[in-house]
Amino acid sequence: MDSWYVMLFPGGVPESFRATASLLQQYVGGSLVARPHVTIAYLEGNASPEILVERLEALSSPVVPIHGRGLFSFWPDSQHELFGYTLFMHVEKTAALERLHSMAIRAIGGTGIRPARSWEDTNLHVRLLDHLPMSPSRALLKLPEDGWAISFPATRLVLSQSAEDGSYTEWLDLPLRAH
Repeated sequence: MDSWYVMLFPGGVPESFRATASLLQQYVGGSLVARPHVTIAYLEGNASPEILVERLEALSSPVVPIHGRGLFSFWPDSQHELFGYTLFMHVEKTAALERLHSMAIRAIGGTGIRPARSWEDTNLHVRLLDHLPMSPSRALLKLPEDGWAISFPATRLVLSQSAEDGSYTEWLDLPLRAH
């Protein structure tokens, strides 16, 4: 069964992201994530990528604001196969993000693809640092509690599919419209 992801990307690396991640990097090392994004829908099932692209291309959504606060790691003491030790930030679930999530789920209806997680079970996040030189549980202890936060506009919706080797293929990169 294939895994698919509907993700939101900013145009480039936003200054808010770069400034926060760079400061975190000074404390704990690691590499800044080159392409920050927020996954708003986790999907599974088998379908032709072309059908999914056609359905999602019909979406029309304004640029969506992303607000992150609070550091964590999904794997506090183990490494991801591609990214090593990683550090994440929680992303606030907003009405605009939920609306775009619902639009994407409706768009793929009838294709054989279904949500792998409900909106309520989706932990919105953005990856900040990869390849930390220590486990995230140790890294989090070294950081000052400083109200770490970021905000940036998501300007692109991307559909990707994971491969068996852990890599990803991007099938769609759709610009979101300006207000």
